[in-house]
Formats: sequence, C-alpha cells, structure tokens
Amino acid sequence: MKRTKFEVGGLYKIRFNDHSIGTEEKMTCEVVGWVIKDDVDHVVLTSWVVQTKDEQVKKDNVEPTSILKPVIIRSRKLS
Repeated sequence: MKRTKFEVGGLYKIRFNDHSIGTEEKMTCEVVGWVIKDDVDHVVLTSWVVQTKDEQVKKDNVEPTSILKPVIIRSRKLS
C-alpha cells in the first residue's frame, strides 16, 4: 500500500477514520495543522504555532497529534 508523504512545515487538512468508546459507530475526524514529523506509518501535526524568536517557547507550545497513515481518507495541503 502506498502511503502519502507529508512535507514537514506544510499546513494540511486531513480527514481520517478513528475508533470510539461507548458507541458502535466508527468515527470520521478532521484535523488542520502543520506537519512536525512524517514517518512511514504516521504523520504528526500541531494546530498551534507560536510566532516568537524564543525557540524554547516555540517548543513548549507544540501540541502534537499523531495520525496513522492507513486510516487517512484524504488529505489536502493548504500551504
């Protein structure tokens, strides 16, 4: 199976399937964020980027979200 490659630093909108607890339905979710890591099996995004010269403050404010690539329905690069 060919898996999508994501550009680190790029802004993406991703739709993906997810699991749920307390219901028998599968969930479809969407996320918008900047790619901070692209691995073979998953992509990691953050939806929060602080604009500052202080690298520690930037690092402390990253809120990573990891998505497994096999559950991605579609993705679109926004910038």
